[in-house]
Amino acid sequence: GATVIGVFRRYTEDLQANSGKLILAGLSPALYEQLKRTGMLALIGKENVFRVTEAIGEAGNTALNAAMAWLAETSTGEKTVAEDEAAIEQHVQEIL
Repeated sequence: GATVIGVFRRYTEDLQANSGKLILAGLSPALYEQLKRTGMLALIGKENVFRVTEAIGEAGNTALNAAMAWLAETSTGEKTVAEDEAAIEQHVQEIL
C-alpha cells in the first residue's frame, strides 16, 4: 500500500534527479490504479509503466525494449549502448 508508493516516489525522484527514470513492468490492475490515484503514474510517466498481460514475460520484454530505446536516445557517451544494454540484461536476470 502506502509503503510501496512511498518507496516508488523516493526512488523515482532520485532517479529523475540524476537523469534517470523508473520503468515498471507486470503491474496488476490494482497497483496500476493505486499509482493513478496517488499521482505516481504521472510522476513516473504512463509511458514507463507496463501492465501485466496474459502472455508470460510480455510486459517485461516490452519494458526492456523501451529501456534500451531510451538509453540509445539519451546515451551520455560515458558508456556505450551495448554496455548499458548488457547492464540492463544482467539486472533483469538477477531479478528473475
